[in-house]
Amino acid sequence: MNPQQLDPVSVTVIVLTGVIAIDPQLANVLGPYAVIFFGAMLGGLWALSKRPPHPTSPRAEGLVFLAVSVGMAVLLTVAVVMLLGRMFSIEPENSGWMLAPVSLAIARLGPTYFDGLLQRFAQRIERTAEGEGSK
Repeated sequence: MNPQQLDPVSVTVIVLTGVIAIDPQLANVLGPYAVIFFGAMLGGLWALSKRPPHPTSPRAEGLVFLAVSVGMAVLLTVAVVMLLGRMFSIEPENSGWMLAPVSLAIARLGPTYFDGLLQRFAQRIERTAEGEGSK
């Protein structure tokens, strides 16, 4: 007889079901974080599927890339949703629907996109500093 193996989705469903059954108020707090995390995982896996594998350690490099993508999305999602809510005059209570798409988009862009933005920003600052130094 084969013992059944637990996959991450089953474990997550069991944990979330337990949280909802034990304390609905806790579920209200953890629910948005779960939505952000799952959206970020989807976006991170999508970005990872588009990357060429690392020649020497594809699994370790892929795991680091996924962790950075998901972590970055988890950290930035709420701020971006709040900013979008202000830009489009959406009440904070009604902006919860944007959590999953925003976290997916941030994770899909991945850290390489943001590295490029930071490099361009640093170059612009250097050019500005050089221009001011010559005056």
